[in-house]
Amino acid sequence: MKFKAVNGPSSLGFIKDIDSVKINGLRSYDVFNLKDGTFVGTPDEKEYMITVANKDKSKIQLQNDYVWVAFLAEDASTNFTVTVYTQSGVYTKTASKLFNTGFDYHSNITVEKITPQPYVIVNNVKWATGNFIHYKKGSQEYWGIAPAQWWISNYGDNPSFDNRVDSKNIVKNGLGSQNWYIDNHNGRYTQTSDDLDLFRWGDIAEALNLNSSAYLGGTGFSMNGNYYKNKLFPGGLGNRPVDKSQAIFGDIVRYHTEKSGRNYYYKYPTLAQLEGLKKIVSRRCQHSVIPIRAIKFMVSTIAITY
Repeated sequence: MKFKAVNGPSSLGFIKDIDSVKINGLRSYDVFNLKDGTFVGTPDEKEYMITVANKDKSKIQLQNDYVWVAFLAEDASTNFTVTVYTQSGVYTKTASKLFNTGFDYHSNITVEKITPQPYVIVNNVKWATGNFIHYKKGSQEYWGIAPAQWWISNYGDNPSFDNRVDSKNIVKNGLGSQNWYIDNHNGRYTQTSDDLDLFRWGDIAEALNLNSSAYLGGTGFSMNGNYYKNKLFPGGLGNRPVDKSQAIFGDIVRYHTEKSGRNYYYKYPTLAQLEGLKKIVSRRCQHSVIPIRAIKFMVSTIAITY
């Protein structure tokens, strides 16, 4: 594949400074039957995500400006999305193509640069367009909304030897680090706080300590953008909401996105807002898909403007 940006200056030609490429929709993993030469994997055993990247995060070495990938063809028209990550921005293209087994394909793909938007309105609620994340590379650190909806910690990655914790291998039961676990799902769900989008409920002060057991106790209350000093009985007589400067527990999303000079911030949604979103998506789609990373540690977010 060669990539060229929509409306890009013709003098730039094809995109060459590529950090990584992710393709969603092409079959990358299946179970092969040696007896009859067929693929027999169940839907849960198949994977449809390809990541092209160097382990040391250096730029991809192109061959005559091409990025090469191998995948299992469906011998049918296949819908896929390709996303190209560069230092100058993120580019994407969704397309459909007939892929047959035993063929090589050379494609010049025109991709469009993603323009981040602060929110999208669904069911009269302003929803964030990506996960709430913490990302750090070198001296640069970011707390906030991911630049794209599909930005998920270690998305498309399978655990390797380098991801071991305390000499124990990581096990997976799905795609991405949100489905990684150790032993009996003991909560150490990822191995670095530098690429994180799962957070303990109501924890602010210890959010980057992955071995911490800190969380905000209680279920009979709504976070509603509040901060607390104590763990138990939030909203009760001994644990009333406090100012941001005193926050130890509470809404980590609002904590890191409410800034001076900005006329909006993000916060956790209410249960009613999540249920409303689920209902409207269920009516519009044959299969409901809602932007929730994980129920226990969910950080779906809504935007508040003022």
